[in-house]
Amino acid sequence: MFGIDDLAGNVWEWRGSLYDPHDREKPNASRVLRGGSWVSGQGSACSAGRVRLDPYVGDKDIGFRVVCSSP
Repeated sequence: MFGIDDLAGNVWEWRGSLYDPHDREKPNASRVLRGGSWVSGQGSACSAGRVRLDPYVGDKDIGFRVVCSSP
């Protein structure tokens, strides 16, 4: 329908939002990760999967998605 597929379960995706909005004043406040990854269990490989992580932490199953439209 949209020309895209395989969007769930590749990596946990960083989101721009804070995990706890009350942490707005903290410079290293936890951020939201969504979507699950191939390392996680099958139950977390969906867009509703949501976890918190400090922004300075990285791992092989954490990434981001780049979206753009074709001309």
